[in-house]
Amino acid sequence: MIPNELVQGLRDHLNAELACYRGLLALAERQQQALIANQLAIFSELTKQIEPNIAEQQRLRKIRDRLLFRIAEAVGKKDGSLSLTHVVGMSIEPLQSELKARQLLIRDALDRLRIVQERNQALLRQGLGLMRDLVNALTGDTELQSYDRRGLGGTQRGHGRLVNLAG
Repeated sequence: MIPNELVQGLRDHLNAELACYRGLLALAERQQQALIANQLAIFSELTKQIEPNIAEQQRLRKIRDRLLFRIAEAVGKKDGSLSLTHVVGMSIEPLQSELKARQLLIRDALDRLRIVQERNQALLRQGLGLMRDLVNALTGDTELQSYDRRGLGGTQRGHGRLVNLAG
């Protein structure tokens, strides 16, 4: 049986993780709106705001791993390998339902965050493709792709077409 103080500590910790994920989700949604409105300064500022939240999420994940390790030791698992799902299953009511609810809320927030991030990436790729096409039109380049994903000139290595039209 898992000591109640460890399970309660895990519950409180999951609340902190959930708040962090919800904060990341809100920032990612604001980034998406900034991308759609072509507000690059706002997008850049939001990107700077996301970085500390990601660091906080990583810190919280390490704490969760330590909590799960302590719970594993308390129930006699010498290798310390207990997942959150196992801990939820081993907990007693009413803490079990609270942990299960937090686990589902975290999973939902992460799924929504993944979807928003994928949309943001698609918007960025679309914008970069448009810029590439505009640069090609301005420079008279007839090739479909003057730059590859790494920013290299594809087959035209060493020719700075953006500024020097003569090559």
